[in-house]
Amino acid sequence: MVFMSRPFDYIGELSTTGDVTVIHDKSVVLPASSQCSGWCSKCRQCKPRGKSDDQKLYLQGDILISGVFPIHQRGLTSFKCGFVSGMLGSDRAVEAFMYAIESSQSRYPYLLPSVNVGGLVFDSCSDTSHAVQSIGNFESCSTSLSNSELWAPDPSSNMGYVLDGGEGVNQYVWRAIRHIGKIVLATDADGDELPTLNEEAAGELEAISSVLFHLNWTDIIILATNSTRHVQLVHSLFVIAARSNICVLKTIYFEHYNTSSLNTIARELNSSPKMAVVVLAHKTDTLKLFQHNGIIRFPRPWLVSVTSDDWRSTSDVHFPYGSILLDKKGKFSKHFEEFSLAFKITDSGLNPWWQHYWQERFQCKLPGVNSKYDASCPNAYDSRDEPSTVAAKIIKGVDLILHSIHDRYMELCPSIMGLCARFLNEGVPALPSVIKSVRFEFEQETVRFAGSNRLDASYVIKSHQPRGTVKIGEWHDFHLQLDFNKLRFYDNNGDVLPSTLYSQCYEDCMCLNIKTTPPTTEPAVEVLDPAHFSNSSGQFNGVLWATVILAIAASGAFISFVLMLYVLYKVCSGALAKRHVWLGFMLLAGVMLLYLSVIPFTFTPSEGVCGLRYFAPGFSYALCFASILVKLTSLRDYRLIGLGGEVSNLNQMLSVLFVSGVQIAVGVQYWVQNKPMLLTRSIGLDAMFACSFEKKEFVVYLVYIMILIVTCSLYGIGVRNERKNMGEAKLLLTCSWLCVVVWVAWLIVVFVLSSQYTDASICIAILACATLMLVGIFIPKIHLVSRLKYDVSKHASGNASNGYKVDPDFFFERPYSLPGTMTSTYSSVKTFPKSITNFDSSMSY
Repeated sequence: MVFMSRPFDYIGELSTTGDVTVIHDKSVVLPASSQCSGWCSKCRQCKPRGKSDDQKLYLQGDILISGVFPIHQRGLTSFKCGFVSGMLGSDRAVEAFMYAIESSQSRYPYLLPSVNVGGLVFDSCSDTSHAVQSIGNFESCSTSLSNSELWAPDPSSNMGYVLDGGEGVNQYVWRAIRHIGKIVLATDADGDELPTLNEEAAGELEAISSVLFHLNWTDIIILATNSTRHVQLVHSLFVIAARSNICVLKTIYFEHYNTSSLNTIARELNSSPKMAVVVLAHKTDTLKLFQHNGIIRFPRPWLVSVTSDDWRSTSDVHFPYGSILLDKKGKFSKHFEEFSLAFKITDSGLNPWWQHYWQERFQCKLPGVNSKYDASCPNAYDSRDEPSTVAAKIIKGVDLILHSIHDRYMELCPSIMGLCARFLNEGVPALPSVIKSVRFEFEQETVRFAGSNRLDASYVIKSHQPRGTVKIGEWHDFHLQLDFNKLRFYDNNGDVLPSTLYSQCYEDCMCLNIKTTPPTTEPAVEVLDPAHFSNSSGQFNGVLWATVILAIAASGAFISFVLMLYVLYKVCSGALAKRHVWLGFMLLAGVMLLYLSVIPFTFTPSEGVCGLRYFAPGFSYALCFASILVKLTSLRDYRLIGLGGEVSNLNQMLSVLFVSGVQIAVGVQYWVQNKPMLLTRSIGLDAMFACSFEKKEFVVYLVYIMILIVTCSLYGIGVRNERKNMGEAKLLLTCSWLCVVVWVAWLIVVFVLSSQYTDASICIAILACATLMLVGIFIPKIHLVSRLKYDVSKHASGNASNGYKVDPDFFFERPYSLPGTMTSTYSSVKTFPKSITNFDSSMSY
């Protein structure tokens, strides 16, 4: 037997006795093979006990690219597959991968000369655990294919993976295999760690800003889908548009199923008929928007983004004539769609892996091919779906991996016809880093990474006109090419306007994204610590300290609420019928709100979250200490009025509302004057969010609260010995002074420690004060309330007078009224003794 390497170079001989003579210079790598199934060249041994895995499609080659797709649904048990997946586009994803592998060297004739490209398809069965297990078994040579006529796929020849299965699956699989040193590209991913085949969102926003600037549409209204992604896009557009002095006057979020939001849009747009409108929305939302009869469509400048994956077609949307559409280049693969339309499974020369896939796809049997199904297979697709954006991403992913391999191959094996040992030893480990510098042309589009883990993008600008959609320009590499001669704008009758439309604002022209105040030496965003910035908005931040804080706050608020219900029960049962408990209710409500006021600090910044970080603690503190102060003053009033006198309930209520109302006014004024409180910074090409927050400013904002706490602490000293209302004066005094200690400690901590601990320190101080009030005031009070019996019954013995016994707790309570009439010689009006010694405590009620 003679050993030859492609293209048939003589490299050695094998005699009939088994002696091997190899004369090559070790620069050519021989394909690894064996007579036993499960042979692994990386492990250099057979794996006879390896599991046979039929959930793979395999095309033999010198190098392999692997794809992970949800061909089947998840099974009833773990690591088991169910029926063929009905996931939208899952079949097109597999077909696109197989097409990309087979056609790569015909589409790029220069690619990897003398090297055959193969592929391997893993079925994730829509289950992350199954996907990781399949890949782990393959990479450790613990699995084999049942097709004995093929060389077993070798993990050392596998260069990388293309993942498609949703953000969660992609992220999980990537984390499991990232340490083996191979390229991993995903069609979608959450976050920026995993390289994805999505385009940079900032490119789309830069293109929108360029079009607005060149058309002089400098006053705009933004309409956007009410979703997290679109909210982030809007905030990023705020920053990018401000650089070109484009003023965002209004932002309206809407959903297609929410009629009230569409009515709001109609009302706002009709009141501003000349301003340009930018639409960043899902297709379903945009479709409903332009079907709404209340929106005046002409004449108005419209700019609609149709770049997202759900915009497979625009023909069914009734855009206003003259609308400018921004679409993404390379969103679909024209060549793949042509291949799909012409595909026939019975074509001669079709690779067997297509046959295996076809039988699983349609659960059928092809003539002359083994199958577990009985039904006959269709020869071709009866009908095709709309073009698939995922298919284009997968083809780009395969091409990116192959071009990165090609660059290293041509650098390390320039004169060798085949893979060289140097490429395997030096080139393969460097592939994950090389892919970031790859650049090639894909169907008239340049494919490359944008300096991050996302692809660069080019955009097409079109004009929607009565005769169809007309291309009027392109945007790429931060450069806009626009043909003004093709622009058309129309009036209500569909007639072409003689001039370009301009965006104009006549009144209430306050920009949401451009500050009108004089510039300072350092912008407000720049003085913030980077730790305050987050890549999400209005979501629970999920860090450990926030989780603990939220759990404590929820527990404290729940206990406060239960105590309020208990006191209400005692009132309804008659035990507290003669007592005024509304001040206690106000204080309990304040404690509950104080616990809840830490919630905004556990969420990532948004306009509402940032405002509540100021308003909620200030209002809650004010309500608590206003109630304490009024309680203390009422105790002094009772001593001066005398036993049996009453303090006006209305006066007490107005006092609490006035004292706390001062802080409410301060909070509302601060919030209104400092809007927007959410700051957006473009870090790289991503939008980051932070609250407009500064330590000194926050402390100054709470000065009134500090005055209230000190006032309560000092005033409480004068009434500390009052025994009225179950002797609560000492409880109020002690709690006030302990809160003073907490505040002093917090002020020291917040100015000494780094800014990254500011939010946590604020939350701890709030919870400490709330807990002091709950434990120091209400737990003892509730204990005394639970003992109130008013046991006035006749006894023959014991501490009794006039044959009656009085409950000792009664002496600590203020009587609701005196039992008799006391008059003087000067007046028939009732008088009230100023000492308990003048009152016969043994009198029955």
